[in-house]
Amino acid sequence: MHLNHKSLFPLIGLSLAALSALLRFWALDQTPYANGWDSYFYLVQLISLEETGQMHSPEASLIYPYLRLFYWLTGDYVRGIKTGVAVLCGLWVAVVYGSTAFRASGSAPLRALVTNEKGINAFFPDSLKAVLPALIALFSPHLTYFAAQYPKNLLGLIFLGLFVNSLQRPVAGRYGWLLPAFCLIINYFGHRMTFGLAVVYLVLHLLFQFQWATFTKLFKFSKRVVPDSERPAFSTGTLKKIMFYGAIAVGLFLLAGQFFPGLANMADSGRLQGVISAAPQFAPRSFVQTFGFQRISVWWLFEIIAITVLFLWALFQALRRHDRERLPLLMVCALLIFPFLEWSTTGIAWRFWMVFVLLMPLANPKSLASAKSAVRSPKSEVDSEAGVFRMENFS
Repeated sequence: MHLNHKSLFPLIGLSLAALSALLRFWALDQTPYANGWDSYFYLVQLISLEETGQMHSPEASLIYPYLRLFYWLTGDYVRGIKTGVAVLCGLWVAVVYGSTAFRASGSAPLRALVTNEKGINAFFPDSLKAVLPALIALFSPHLTYFAAQYPKNLLGLIFLGLFVNSLQRPVAGRYGWLLPAFCLIINYFGHRMTFGLAVVYLVLHLLFQFQWATFTKLFKFSKRVVPDSERPAFSTGTLKKIMFYGAIAVGLFLLAGQFFPGLANMADSGRLQGVISAAPQFAPRSFVQTFGFQRISVWWLFEIIAITVLFLWALFQALRRHDRERLPLLMVCALLIFPFLEWSTTGIAWRFWMVFVLLMPLANPKSLASAKSAVRSPKSEVDSEAGVFRMENFS
């Protein structure tokens, strides 16, 4: 199925996002009570903010003014939170759809600029394959559960997805850096964990882009010689400057955490104590065992298995093909299911796993693409660069 008019792509994304929000609201509104472990904490915070002008437990996260907006729209605290959470689910589907339907093709993402007229033609024209990851998110039981339990985490995940997309497809021009900088800043005010993942992704992205020759020596999974046309035209000096200013920015963020309560700061390093375990565990299996096999629907179990298998296959293919565009995010996903993290329902391994299932589709592994979907630029021949999930991989 092909769509020749690119204006239909935003319409499809908007429809999927609206449907996702409606489905989640219908699911959450089946009970008159608030949903999730921390729902009544959010209620206390929201009521305190509305009636006294300050929160019961001071916190500078954007989730509270966001939920307050929906209270104003609905006039009911519980209904406002449910509506806001449902809209977050819609926004996440839109982010997933945008990462596939509008991802510029080509092996050098820093050269595939969205403001380039030819770059517009490099967007994927195959609407069926572009919509599949968004459909998975649309009907994801994992997303429904995650949104009910961790709305603030979902807000941060949306900001993380925007940040990843802003780096994978940067805007041309002298001030093109402002977009990823803005996405990183709002990520800081979204959720501390997703902010940390954004910093990790940024470091990996820069290393893979600027030091690609070093990584091609480390990852000898194929005998393919990387041509000069696929090497970034950036010097080591440029990388050092970016890393230097990036380190200063991260330091300023951590310093700001001393003045903005509830955000990332140096004290968070204490949370990492005792997270490493000598006994390995496999997060998908651990989750199913802990949550209870009888409590997991068939579709949710299928989603867990499919995402895990696709990740392992995509990581292998990305390493073998020296895919520097997708390797940074795939390595972040690998960190999220690191087997030597201490497993508990209140530990970081549990939260990492919850994020992993939702974040994985953004990696958009080209190894699962149809070669016919790849749009080849006049200057380069790239096989399966326009990779998105194929239907047969989920059936």
